[in-house]
Amino acid sequence: MGNSHNTLKICFVTTRYPVEGYPVNTFLEQLVSAIAKMGIECYVIAPYSRTHDKFTGKNYFAKPISSRCYDGNNVKVFCPRMLTPTSKRILGIPFSKIFLKEFQNKVEKTLKKNRINPDVLYAHFIKPSGLAVADIGRKYGVSSFVAYGESSLNLISGFDKDFLE
Repeated sequence: MGNSHNTLKICFVTTRYPVEGYPVNTFLEQLVSAIAKMGIECYVIAPYSRTHDKFTGKNYFAKPISSRCYDGNNVKVFCPRMLTPTSKRILGIPFSKIFLKEFQNKVEKTLKKNRINPDVLYAHFIKPSGLAVADIGRKYGVSSFVAYGESSLNLISGFDKDFLE
């Protein structure tokens, strides 16, 4: 990975990105829009679980690939589907680890399949985006960072200390 052109490329990784009829994480779309308007090449990868939506009753229908235009600057949005029911521990089974592995796998596959070579990986929230981006960035030598605005770290519960290191 890594950009061979002069234009800076940022790949935003999140669990949800706004779609018609489901205005979730609109603040992230505002950030992506503002950065794209500066002429920076932006991509969004937002893997999501249709099975999780079934269990929780949510109705999030994202197209696998779409494009948004902000003042003439196109942003490719990728929403690969996953088949994990939850990110919690149930009956002693750490689904959070399975969820994270599947999430990270979808992000990596999307980057490779679409030949996206970002200069920066931006994760929105710690779990699962931040954990996945930290590992992907380390693996491919890409700068990565996490935006985290919550007041506590209980979002990473379900992961043991050795796993997080």
